Amino acid sequence: MVMKLPENGKWIVKAGRFQKRWSIMDRILHDGRDDGLQPLESLDLQNTQGFADLLQRMSKTAFGGRELGEAFQVFRAMADDPDCTRVLTISGAMSIAKMGLVVCQMIEAGLVDIIISTGAVLAHGLSEAIGCVHYKHDPKVSDKQLYEWGYNRVYDTLEMEANLWPVSDTQLTLPTIDSV
Repeated sequence: MVMKLPENGKWIVKAGRFQKRWSIMDRILHDGRDDGLQPLESLDLQNTQGFADLLQRMSKTAFGGRELGEAFQVFRAMADDPDCTRVLTISGAMSIAKMGLVVCQMIEAGLVDIIISTGAVLAHGLSEAIGCVHYKHDPKVSDKQLYEWGYNRVYDTLEMEANLWPVSDTQLTLPTIDSV
């Protein structure tokens, strides 16, 4: 892209075969290619080879798709680095969100070395382990009504307060640092 200020005080911007005239400007317009910026790419699902490839290609798009793709790149680099200590930090909502098996599979695959978590992960996970259920929240039902019915809303999911009674009566022995 070539830009110059001719005698009449108007900028001329030449980009390929197109020529545009702009009013007097107090800045010089740059071209991303000349500045070394990374061009975005359209996501073509027809040419995507599996989920990992989809995530890789998403890193060249925008917004949440790019963030997800870039997170995948970081995760893959961590997983491939034998000297990397991988720490998984999770909140209690992860077990309500039905991600408990994903966490277990990550541990079994050697993708997690350390877990930092809230105690709610244990409470909600134990609730499910003894047969209690979590439900999808209907946004038409108010939090006040849910409270009156004995439900606790966690984001878009419901935990019955009745689930917490058998959990509180369950005795669980966890390994200590000394016994590991």
